[in-house]
Amino acid sequence: MIATAFIAALLLGQQKADLAQARTEPGLTLWVWDVDGAIDRHPQIAEGQVPNVYQILPTLDVVDGFEGQEGMLKDSFIGRAFGWISIPTSGNYRFRLTCDDGATLRIGGQQVLDTERSAGFTDELGVDLQAGDYAIEIPFYEDKGNFKLKLEWKKPGDSGFSVVPSSALKSEVGQTFVVNPGIKRWFYGTDPRPPGDGRPLEDVHPSMTLETIRPEGFTPAVGGMTFLPDGRLAVCTWDQEGTVHFVSGLQGPASEVKVTKFADGLGEPLGLAMIGGDLWVTQKGEVTRLKDLDGDGKADRYDAMAGGWPASQNYHEFTFNLVPKDGKFYLSTSVPLRGGWTYYNPGSEQAFPIPNIPGSILEMDSKTGKWSVFATGVRTPNGMGIGIDGELFVCDNQGSWLPCSKLIHVKKGGFYGHQLSPDGKAKADPPALWLPHGEISNSPSEPVPVKSGPFKGQMLFGDVTYGGIQRTYLEKVNGVYQGVVFRFCQGIEAGVNRLVWGPDGKLYVGGIGSNGNWNHKNHRYGLQRLAPNGKVAFEMLRVKAEPNGFTIDFTEPADSAALGKTNTFEIDSFRYEPKEFYGGSKVDQKRHLPTSVTPSKDGKSVRLQFNGVEAGRVFHLRLKDLKSKAGKPMWTTEGWYTLNQVPTGKQKS
Repeated sequence: MIATAFIAALLLGQQKADLAQARTEPGLTLWVWDVDGAIDRHPQIAEGQVPNVYQILPTLDVVDGFEGQEGMLKDSFIGRAFGWISIPTSGNYRFRLTCDDGATLRIGGQQVLDTERSAGFTDELGVDLQAGDYAIEIPFYEDKGNFKLKLEWKKPGDSGFSVVPSSALKSEVGQTFVVNPGIKRWFYGTDPRPPGDGRPLEDVHPSMTLETIRPEGFTPAVGGMTFLPDGRLAVCTWDQEGTVHFVSGLQGPASEVKVTKFADGLGEPLGLAMIGGDLWVTQKGEVTRLKDLDGDGKADRYDAMAGGWPASQNYHEFTFNLVPKDGKFYLSTSVPLRGGWTYYNPGSEQAFPIPNIPGSILEMDSKTGKWSVFATGVRTPNGMGIGIDGELFVCDNQGSWLPCSKLIHVKKGGFYGHQLSPDGKAKADPPALWLPHGEISNSPSEPVPVKSGPFKGQMLFGDVTYGGIQRTYLEKVNGVYQGVVFRFCQGIEAGVNRLVWGPDGKLYVGGIGSNGNWNHKNHRYGLQRLAPNGKVAFEMLRVKAEPNGFTIDFTEPADSAALGKTNTFEIDSFRYEPKEFYGGSKVDQKRHLPTSVTPSKDGKSVRLQFNGVEAGRVFHLRLKDLKSKAGKPMWTTEGWYTLNQVPTGKQKS
């Protein structure tokens, strides 16, 4: 029975959407998350978690559940369908929503229906709407049994209800259907965990002061950054214009920053470097030298300095980076995609280029333009840079053969796991870090070393969709890099694609985003900087592997009473089994109880011993209810340690 208050037609003041410049396709975008536990009212999915199912629904008329790459989801899931609805003529439209177990309908920013306030899993209401397009969103959930979801309408003049047709529904075209397997965390109301504890941070790290340096109207989707000898910042943009801008006035306040265009017409520029006094840019399939011959501040000569590696028109076949090391320059290529998984089979119906080049790290001689394959088996190596010990590192993004993203120490001849065919069995070199999806990183980008301050000798890297910046401490055990990753910083205006330290000692942050969920909070551009301010947050400084556990060092002395308790420390471990599916679940999960907890006298470290210390596993450490000696809460409570080698004795710091 429908509540009387909602029977009459209602004018809710829905806001129209302007889709004049948008590219759309029929249907609604669908995200569905697999969860555990009984759901008896509207739930919330924890932030940063990628859905298990991602597709376009032609109409909202579903029974039984949803098909994902792990099989059919029939029970215990949370979903969201969204896009736009086109209203053909002005008038009163009566909507009817059915969902077993629960759903709401929002049109034009206003909630219209809620199946929980009526009997029979159905709610209906008449709404006065003007002709045009409106944003539409239907959050829903399923507990157990007999799932169904249907959206119907009765247009002005109709005698009865009908399913809202695909022709009246719109979604953003060209979405990348990024999914992630496994059970996701959820809650009712507001998240009971604070930021940095089982969920992303929300603010800028206390040791950094954030400043936006974009002049009004400058909206760069940053594909690359490098500093010029005169202190100006060169920025290339991944957009339809394909530009290189020079940003000047950085020594003064943000109000004095100026931007001038140096070059345009570039194809997907995703790397920049100064070479021999000239600015070089990486485009799709080419490295180009830009020259200003007449001195007017604009490039008038574009020289192709290197190219010839295979590159198709596939939207996912990029050329990234331009990193100097030992007199050479390094760039990377990604593999093309079709249908969300990577099918890279020479001679198959996909007709993609030959293998062995896409999905590689290339070494280039800037004097001759000659290049060669340096390492293989990467998928989307969007971020590459010089890290600790002057070594080359790259972040690769989750997908086929990558159960989650990872940070790789790049070595000549290395193979890093992305197979050439679905039955590939080539043995992969282990990553320095696994980066569990939806927990610490989703689309990691450029790593940079920290050269001063409390984190000197560590690395930072950005993330395009999880957002913000993460921090990692690496150590070398038996000649192999491994270590721990922590959350570090959020509060940045867009997903972080590029990082570069400026001559002023500040960290410059370039943002980017695209359609679908390949962005952070639907932000698609940004240019900011982080200035170290000398403040200290209470957090884990590093985690070091021991033969039978870990030593955790802190930035400040911890409360001694809590530091000595075994129940302060939650330790879980798991491993990954790469497969051709997109992403992968944790396997062989274990809980480890500390057998010994030994704090240092000054409270700045603790030694944990426990059973089950095995190579080839990721250890998740969570510290509960620990504060500093001065009473500060932890900035972030978690760390993920990738254990490639078990130390045989005491390791050097």
